Amino acid sequence: MRPLFKKMACYGIVLMLFVGLLPIGTRQALASEPNTALNPGFETDIDSNGVPDGWDYTLVAGGTAALATNLFYSGGKSVKLSGSSSLSRSFVNQWYVPAVENTRYTMSSWIKTNNVTAGFAGLELVFYNSSHQSLASVRTSVTQGTHDWQKVETSWISPPGTVSYAFRVALDFGSGDLWADSVASFVADEQNLLLNGNMETDIDNNSVPDGYDYSVASGGSGSLVTAEKYQGQKSVRLQGSSTSSRSFASQWYLPAQEYKEYQFQAKLKTNGVTLASGNGFVGLEIAFYDEGHQLLQSARQPANSGTHDWEQVSLSKKAPADTAFFSFRMVLDYASGNAWFDAAEAVSLVNSNLLLNGSLERDTNSDSIPDGWDYTLLDGGTAAVSTSVFREGAGSVRLSGVNASSRAAVNQWSVPINGGSFYRFSIEHKTSSVSAQFVGFELGVYNSSHQVIDNRRFAGSPGTHDWQEITVNLKLPDNASYVAIRPFLDFGSGDVWFDNARITKLTEQPSPVILPLSGLFKGTVHDTLSLKVKNSGNTRSLLDTFSLLGKTLAITSSSQLSDGASSYSYTLAGDLTFDAASSTIALNNYGEGTIEISGTFTAEAGALITPVALHEKKSNSTILYKLLNRGYGTLQDSTVWGVGQTILSSAGHFDSHLDTLLSGSVWKTYHGFWPTDPQDADTNSITSIYRIYAAMYDITRNSDYLDKAHLAAEQLLNTQQANGGWVLPWDYTSFGALRPKTETNAVNTQQAMLGLYEAYLRFGKPEYLDALEKGKDYMLTNPGTKYVWLDTAHTRGTVPYYDMLDITINGVTGPAIEIYNVDATALNIFGLMYNLTSDADLVPYMNGLINNLKAVQYDSGSWPYGWRLIGETPAAYNFVQSLDLASYNKLHGNSDVEDMLLKVLGDLGNRYADFPVLKKELAAVANLDFTDNLLTYINSKLALQNVDGSFLNDTRSGTAFMYFMLNALTESGYKDPQALNEVLSDIPDTAFDATPATRRSNLSAAIGQVITKASSGDFSGAVAQIDSQLLLNIDLWITDTAKHDDIKAVVNVIRNQFAAAIY
Repeated sequence: MRPLFKKMACYGIVLMLFVGLLPIGTRQALASEPNTALNPGFETDIDSNGVPDGWDYTLVAGGTAALATNLFYSGGKSVKLSGSSSLSRSFVNQWYVPAVENTRYTMSSWIKTNNVTAGFAGLELVFYNSSHQSLASVRTSVTQGTHDWQKVETSWISPPGTVSYAFRVALDFGSGDLWADSVASFVADEQNLLLNGNMETDIDNNSVPDGYDYSVASGGSGSLVTAEKYQGQKSVRLQGSSTSSRSFASQWYLPAQEYKEYQFQAKLKTNGVTLASGNGFVGLEIAFYDEGHQLLQSARQPANSGTHDWEQVSLSKKAPADTAFFSFRMVLDYASGNAWFDAAEAVSLVNSNLLLNGSLERDTNSDSIPDGWDYTLLDGGTAAVSTSVFREGAGSVRLSGVNASSRAAVNQWSVPINGGSFYRFSIEHKTSSVSAQFVGFELGVYNSSHQVIDNRRFAGSPGTHDWQEITVNLKLPDNASYVAIRPFLDFGSGDVWFDNARITKLTEQPSPVILPLSGLFKGTVHDTLSLKVKNSGNTRSLLDTFSLLGKTLAITSSSQLSDGASSYSYTLAGDLTFDAASSTIALNNYGEGTIEISGTFTAEAGALITPVALHEKKSNSTILYKLLNRGYGTLQDSTVWGVGQTILSSAGHFDSHLDTLLSGSVWKTYHGFWPTDPQDADTNSITSIYRIYAAMYDITRNSDYLDKAHLAAEQLLNTQQANGGWVLPWDYTSFGALRPKTETNAVNTQQAMLGLYEAYLRFGKPEYLDALEKGKDYMLTNPGTKYVWLDTAHTRGTVPYYDMLDITINGVTGPAIEIYNVDATALNIFGLMYNLTSDADLVPYMNGLINNLKAVQYDSGSWPYGWRLIGETPAAYNFVQSLDLASYNKLHGNSDVEDMLLKVLGDLGNRYADFPVLKKELAAVANLDFTDNLLTYINSKLALQNVDGSFLNDTRSGTAFMYFMLNALTESGYKDPQALNEVLSDIPDTAFDATPATRRSNLSAAIGQVITKASSGDFSGAVAQIDSQLLLNIDLWITDTAKHDDIKAVVNVIRNQFAAAIY
């Protein structure tokens, strides 16, 4: 098996204990800030006394502590705490680290346990005043019992008077063993602007926390209580005796600055809160004031009513013009019941927007280009700073186009970010008469060497509309270091204004509910279905329906669901509870639980990509999760089964989708750029369809797929025109020239030839070779489209895109030649033809293309699009050129081509959307391992698949995605275990030693047992079944050498896949 994938760490969701999910814009003082812990890994012990330098032990009643060298999370040591009874106490401590008041501090450690039973086991954070008196402390527990390494984290805001803090790992009042390693301690770089945010101080003992006051009416009240608290010792309780009651706890007129963004948050718990209809409210209220304390703006952020445990409520607001002060209020307004508030914070997000000049209005040199940005303009596209139209402030950028070929973008490059973190990307836009292929923004993601990792677009709305926001939350890859953002008006006309571009870091994944796990396996029937649900958001979720496997199940009681026809009983575990007031299943923020449903559920063949939709009642939103991720890694490790089965499951759905496009013996495909009727001559799509079915046959050995591959090859053959070329089946205006759909062109000819070349190698049909020869002649000798020599010595050449009619680009008119992605593909095809025919006449044409491509390649590694577009380097075209050159080089090993590819290695940061594919192809050129992003790419494409099996409502893109994923499997030598049955069915009776029906039946039964064991995750059992029965009986019973070797080769590939899953 070829080494295709490098193992990658899976993206996961980290649940931060006692650190709420901060809303957009919050600066996170975690791994990006210095670790203040001394000797955090316990690695140094200079005096060899068994106590790590910088730490000490506290041991009581049989508690012990020691450095351990046999168990550790990282490095070579950890600290082991042990207790012999319920009275034993063991601590490892680091004391009196300098601190300041009113600031958030965070501590974490990796902890492993063995048979721990204790009053407390975990982390403790303690704050002290100048006399080393304790002001506040907070503890976060680790799971007791026995478990492997887990990360535990706690956080708290230092109270007034804080000058130092201590952090401790504890096994307190308990027995067992606990190992701690990799301690981290961080301090936030923004102070809490609120006074006494923890509600802990009340100097005059009047039950009003210092810095606050109460406003109450109609039976409302406020008090400082100790019975309920989120952390520390106290919280504020607001009460209402009826829905006319009003209760507020407020801080007034704290300093603020205009145009700064502020984030406000608090923890909130409720009991029996009922809101008055129309104006009832529980949550936070903020307001901004001018110097005369005149109100400028106010906002409220609601929380859940009813009864719920602690959850975080938060909002971010930009202070309006003339702001001098703000107020912060915790509110129970026109409501009855009890609401407790704790851990209140207000921070200034001075540096929250990572973009320079995100308002796009600063232009210090008056060149109509906003500072920190630049423009990309083509074919009549224009851009300028606008001072007459803007969303906020005093300006925006206007992008304009005059025709369907116009392109305009405003760009900000190389914005530093932290890999593995969540960010929000947003911009506001306003349009006037926009008709374009794309309007929105493009995001590029790069590593530390400015090599591209990902490139994607997020669309806005065309037409004419007022200001609208485009926003997306993304977790960036672990190896990301920079991003580029490019608001775009691409291939279109009209005007679009962009304003308020922002990149802000998020503290955690913002989506409210996900389903990371399901018990579904394809082709199985379940009497009980178990779904694990996790809430990674910062609000409590109320789920009233969820849909899967064709059923929409509504919650009818605390134990029953109904799809309208049948009832299903269910049980809840973990943090899931039935909320009687709303008749929903409730899941607190950061909660996790399991729903077990009794009934009959049949998982279809494609169940691994079955959508599960949860409906969240409060927000009236549907959260869709596709059962995709069975774990990804290299195809030679334990994830081989999940990767292969997931991709094949997706391919099965895509096959069903392609069947809907099959009309008789031809596929009618469509492309989003041409919103007209589907056509049968889009060679890009048909070649990809051929490749998909050929790959599916190779993986599954299902002859139905081979028949469909042959059908696609025949469609390519039958759509060839009399002059040897192929057409684009839609009318096309390119650079001011109309190209009707009846006109042949080099691009579609080349795509058809690539498909027919592969079909000829597979089927050997002479007509396919004849069509290839005609296509070659079309590019070399056909009048009007033939190869053009660019110099009298015939050393540099080019293949025209269409005919030689003049086109106009940027006001310059000339023939449609030197389109370099066309030339690179022509070189690849001529190389393939030379490999088939050894036609020496092709050599000078290939050399001419190589010489010209090398002459026009920039030192950076990129190429211009064509002869008149010097300076423009579209990623999609450079990507195609590089792949074609890599393909040519594999066959012919040309040194000039290798030089060009080595330059491309230096240009990998140049916006390649399909960069992992290109990295894989370039790996051999530089003898480097560039396969690390392939699985991320595959996962991202799987996530784009629609419920009907299609991708993005575009056949060309969808077929390209699916072929790449299947090609990744075929290149690794992957086989579907079901292929064993297909190969067995192809073995004739004459190939067996005796009693063929009995032999075939016994082999089929053994194959069935192998598949059953693997489907249930028993890979060890599957391997044992293969070794003890299948391979042995194949050797004994199948005497035809060719058939014996064929099925045995497939069995061995599958056995190795299962063996990898064991080890």
